[in-house]
Amino acid sequence: MSEWHELAREKYKKIGEIECSAFAGEKVVFNAKGFSHLMYQGSGKEKSRPEKESQTRVGLIPRAVKLLQMMPLPQEESEYE
Repeated sequence: MSEWHELAREKYKKIGEIECSAFAGEKVVFNAKGFSHLMYQGSGKEKSRPEKESQTRVGLIPRAVKLLQMMPLPQEESEYE
């Protein structure tokens, strides 16, 4: 496992969970399963994502956290026919 991978895992682990009012106050949990989703394709660890793709995904996490914290209300759902 690369040094970058270990640093990304530690930063991800520190997020823990975030309460999101847009989801009726439910907590969004940043756990090992989510980190695995960023690093690997499919349901298991059979195939690693390309490193550049993983770095892009991990780099977007701070924006996702900020967005989850800022969402004041549930968004309206639309139904298309």
